[in-house]
Amino acid sequence: MTVTTHDFSGTYAYVTGAGGGIGHAIASELVRAGSNVVAFDLKADPGDFPDGPGRISYIQGDICDLGALKASFASFEETGLDFLVNAAGIIMWDKDGSVVDIDMSVWEKTLQ
Repeated sequence: MTVTTHDFSGTYAYVTGAGGGIGHAIASELVRAGSNVVAFDLKADPGDFPDGPGRISYIQGDICDLGALKASFASFEETGLDFLVNAAGIIMWDKDGSVVDIDMSVWEKTLQ
């Protein structure tokens, strides 16, 4: 198997959903590849991001809160933004289920 690596040194990225799952994996790989990442998630910082050459700044906040979202972009005013990854999603433990059986309030929150 061939593994392709990229050099993202000196780039700036913003990753939503970085507290776990795909968002966490993407933020981690960007840091390893040299990117400076702002990681944003509703969950607390998992505390297990790798040491880079890149840096990571974790912000806990709700993506539905426009004020928090705008404030989290402030660091890019001087540097610019090279990459935006929207990996935020929703999972409501003990309420998620089959599309056929899902509670409509959960479905509506997912699409909100």
